[in-house]
Amino acid sequence: MKTVHVCTAIIHKGDAILACKRSDNHMNGWEFPGGKVEPHEKPEQTCLREIKEELNVELGPMFYYDTVEYDYPDFHLHMDVFISQLTADQTPLPRVHSELRWLSRNELMDVKWLAADTELVRGLGVMWEQLFWAEHL
Repeated sequence: MKTVHVCTAIIHKGDAILACKRSDNHMNGWEFPGGKVEPHEKPEQTCLREIKEELNVELGPMFYYDTVEYDYPDFHLHMDVFISQLTADQTPLPRVHSELRWLSRNELMDVKWLAADTELVRGLGVMWEQLFWAEHL
């Protein structure tokens, strides 16, 4: 089975994280923004590039959070996950997504996440205070 290596950013702002709705033909659901790692590119570089391309914003310092391994019917997903915030007062623009939404901890399961993201989101709910306290970011 083909492996697809992607990177994604959990973007935190105030008491919420950014969720993005995909609307392409083969996958329809909510995800964290990011994309495929290019040859000779480090995961952190991928994350910064993809967020700029997809949302027209720049990220501040990032820290590695997790790696998700998930088997879709057509491919194996290897997803490196980072946590970050936006720099300055930026507003994400949905360039490749049909909708963006800031979700609080209590709203995390209000949207239908893509399969690979579901366990990741549940973990965020459990670890919310440890991950998003101000001094940590």
